[in-house]
Amino acid sequence: MPEAVEIHKDAGRYLNSIFKDIRLGQIVDTQGARDVADRMVDSLIQNESALILLTQLKHKDKYTELHSINVCIISILFGSYLGLSEKE
Repeated sequence: MPEAVEIHKDAGRYLNSIFKDIRLGQIVDTQGARDVADRMVDSLIQNESALILLTQLKHKDKYTELHSINVCIISILFGSYLGLSEKE
């Protein structure tokens, strides 16, 4: 669970940086998105319940950030349910 919490926090920090880059008209770091997504996939493969529990977190002023992370987590779980490989 501690690793899942850290990944969730890192994903939130990454999203904040994306929103800032977009506001400033800068190039968005897509490799960062791949890195965070890879870490989420690895974490979910190791322990499906760890990150899914974090989707229950609600912060009124951080709704969009958390919603984006939560959609990613649920999408990864759905891909796993469909039998997709880690690479897919």
